[in-house]
Amino acid sequence: MVATVASVGWALPSAALAAGLPTAPVAGAALVAGVGSAVCAVLYATTNQRHPPPEVLARVTSITTLGAFALGSREEDLTAART
Repeated sequence: MVATVASVGWALPSAALAAGLPTAPVAGAALVAGVGSAVCAVLYATTNQRHPPPEVLARVTSITTLGAFALGSREEDLTAART
């Protein structure tokens, strides 16, 4: 639940830029997004290290990393196709 709430801030810098806000509010939104990202990263890493058994930790990490890279590249492809 905490990670979900923290991840809401990721959209704030984009929303601030889209709204045409001055530099200070955009920077504040970026700060909130950065803090939320750090909270999510810590919770994600802690969960990955505590819950899977040690003998499958490398496999779990490799699968999540592969998913992140695979989905990240697809997002870039879709974004480039729209512009």
